[in-house]
Amino acid sequence: MNPLPETPTVRALRALWLLTASMIQRLLREGMVLRSLVWPGLVASVTLTITVAFLALTRPSRNVAVPHDVPDDLAAALEERQFVLDRVDVDAVRDSVKRGATPLGTDGQTLWARGSSIASLEVEYLVRDRLGATWMPEPDPLPDAAYAGRAGRNIVRVLGMLFVMYGAVFGLGGVARDRDNGSLEAELALPIPRWISGFARWIASTFTLGLFFTMSLLYITAIVGVTNTPALIRHGIAACGASVALGIGVVGTAGLKQGFAGPFAVVVVLLTGLTTLGALGLDWLPLASLFSRGSGWPALFVSTAMGLLSAFVYAWRVGRG
Repeated sequence: MNPLPETPTVRALRALWLLTASMIQRLLREGMVLRSLVWPGLVASVTLTITVAFLALTRPSRNVAVPHDVPDDLAAALEERQFVLDRVDVDAVRDSVKRGATPLGTDGQTLWARGSSIASLEVEYLVRDRLGATWMPEPDPLPDAAYAGRAGRNIVRVLGMLFVMYGAVFGLGGVARDRDNGSLEAELALPIPRWISGFARWIASTFTLGLFFTMSLLYITAIVGVTNTPALIRHGIAACGASVALGIGVVGTAGLKQGFAGPFAVVVVLLTGLTTLGALGLDWLPLASLFSRGSGWPALFVSTAMGLLSAFVYAWRVGRG
């Protein structure tokens, strides 16, 4: 019994899957591509790990020498500020600071400090507040998990912009390279619509960039914590997809031999414009949403639409070339 004939739609979808898988394999097999994708996240993670370890090892001690009969309200206030109380005889408080056994000491009336630190201002504030002083320092509160999450989010945003630039290179360079080595002509000779080739390129590049961006984000989250990680992953993938789409759409007939400085400059201008629109609150736009607090789903949808549109522009431009 003869198999049913393959319809054009089934043939196109099958070609889309095979081309996408083939391009992903090509990207992951190229040493330069792998190094460029792995190093940003690796360098950021190692740098953060070293920084956190250094700060933890060199963090000033929060031990405070206090007499055994220190007032309960002062002791509770110090412990609430995460100070460790070293209880000694009342006559030994000053000596404990002088010997360097503890950096700070107080008997509830007087403060002794060795060197200068923010911690000494915190203790001074608590002592003056308890005594009802008319003047007292107002130290900043200790950073909490939310503060660390916001700082981690800013680091990821900077890293995301690097992946966005990679997206432009992937979109432009992939087409230019294949045109120069002759594989693009063989690809365009397949009995499928030409936009399939362009859309496969977009999916493969966006998937690869999104995968390594997500891995880098998870590394950073494990070290310092990042607020709303799933949404930030969606924002990052949407930004990478938009960058790849712009690269594929403007590459035209450029090749590595002819150079693609002109198309790359156009893509950079467009990417800068999208980033600027983020200041207007247009968090549904890819790349602009990377600096917003939205869910990331609208940007991901728009990025996919941009990828599909770039595939049709690609088909038209390579056909003319």
